[in-house]
Amino acid sequence: MSLKKVVYTTLTGKLIIRRRYKPKVELDDIIIIRKNNGYRLKFKNKSFRVVFDDESILEDLLNGLWIIERVELLKSRRRLQIRFTLKREVKVEDKPKTALKLNKGIKDVEAIVFKGNKIIDKRKFRIRKNLAYDIVEYAKKFKKPVIVSEHKIPKLDVIAALNGINVVSFYSPQRNLRLKPLIIGLILIIALTAVAMVYYSSFGIATITVEKKVDVTVNIKGNVVVYAPGMCTKKIGFINTTVYGDPADYRLIIQLAHLETHCGCEVIAVQIYEGTDLKGIITPLTPALIIEEDESKNYTVEIFYLAITPCRIKIALQASVELI
Repeated sequence: MSLKKVVYTTLTGKLIIRRRYKPKVELDDIIIIRKNNGYRLKFKNKSFRVVFDDESILEDLLNGLWIIERVELLKSRRRLQIRFTLKREVKVEDKPKTALKLNKGIKDVEAIVFKGNKIIDKRKFRIRKNLAYDIVEYAKKFKKPVIVSEHKIPKLDVIAALNGINVVSFYSPQRNLRLKPLIIGLILIIALTAVAMVYYSSFGIATITVEKKVDVTVNIKGNVVVYAPGMCTKKIGFINTTVYGDPADYRLIIQLAHLETHCGCEVIAVQIYEGTDLKGIITPLTPALIIEEDESKNYTVEIFYLAITPCRIKIALQASVELI
């Protein structure tokens, strides 16, 4: 699968002007013209020869692949320069198989390639003008890569995105919390004690019954889409317990059965609320919560997450009850 990403870059050109001229630059006033193996910039009724710093980006702009966001006229060392801020939407891989972690030194950058938690390759690159191109070409040798860098490397984000590779500041491999695939609605029957106490467990939406005295209904949204980046909470469903007949003391066990996040998104905790009261939390490090009750209860399930970009979270909770 691929993720849409908007990238920005700049294109700078030096105006070749023999005399002082200070045009008032408006976005609609500018026309770029190819002429005699070069380029000219036209302001209304005047035109000037211009030398751009990146002709490949310029050609893509002329072919309609970039959108001009802003135009600025700058003065540098008594020379006029024109700078375009460009925008483009590209698709990058959102389910990487390998990760290239970059460690920047004084004279070079070291790239360490991980597959899961295993190092499969490494290489050093000297810091030079084409460093971003070198790193991206190296990353393209691996299957579905993602580049992880806490350091700002000029043009790396743009060049990588144009090659379908995402650049993030942190990345953790998907945790091995998956259970074997189950047919939806399958109920597992397990003998717990010598008195043949039986409980039922399931994924997603299910009903669990213990000796026909306590029912538990788990209803959560297993595929959550996060549109607004940031540190937020999001309601994903509910868990209800129903006690039949005489009050019965019981133990409700809630487990994190499956959690899958995409690059740039991290689930910090699953929160269980009774009304506005927080009953407990579940995390990847503590993937189970036990609540003891003696009457019917309604719980709300929320996730607390940190997202850098819009992403998708896949989650499943497994619940069971047993009499005390």
